[in-house]
Amino acid sequence: MRAAVGAMARSAAAARLLDRLAVEIEEGVGARQGGTGAAHRVTYQMRRAAPPSPGGSGGVDGVVIDDLRPGVDDAAVVGLMQEVFAWHRYEEWHSARLADERAVAGTRVRVATRAGDVVGVAVGRVHEVGGRRRGELVIIGVAASARGTGTAAALVDDTVTWLVGRGVDHVYLYVDADNLRAVRCYLRAGFFVQRVEHRYDEAPLSPP
Repeated sequence: MRAAVGAMARSAAAARLLDRLAVEIEEGVGARQGGTGAAHRVTYQMRRAAPPSPGGSGGVDGVVIDDLRPGVDDAAVVGLMQEVFAWHRYEEWHSARLADERAVAGTRVRVATRAGDVVGVAVGRVHEVGGRRRGELVIIGVAASARGTGTAAALVDDTVTWLVGRGVDHVYLYVDADNLRAVRCYLRAGFFVQRVEHRYDEAPLSPP
């Protein structure tokens, strides 16, 4: 009974995430049909094969990466993500979003701290598709004060290492094409652009 309730909760969280994406898609299509072009969002689907080990960035002096502590780190994590994605009209972060992300089966949230302050967040997820496991780097966020320190690279390596350990055959992610800082970070981490997507003409919701 307890397992069934847990499964229902995870399914409900996943459904809420998909509903939010559906609303974004409808808004984007409506804006484009109105002739504004404001919702024309170009994204890269990036991918990397799962090697025996990602190689690692060697870590960052003074930065500790650990699992999110529910009820302890939540407010700091949401605040950081709101700051990092303040420019992004489709990335809304609040406590319910964080709870929904955490509740989806196969998800792990990692937090990078420096001197006790949260300076980075990474969300990774394992998808079971047709008997195969595929890893998703859902999102990375790094505080402005920690940019250029290697924190983002360390979070990417940490997440890829975990995904590889879960037996995925490849790791993929989606990133806005104009987010050049993130694109460069992923390229340096060994990802390549699998395809370019105009997200509100088509928006795949299942792993590639």
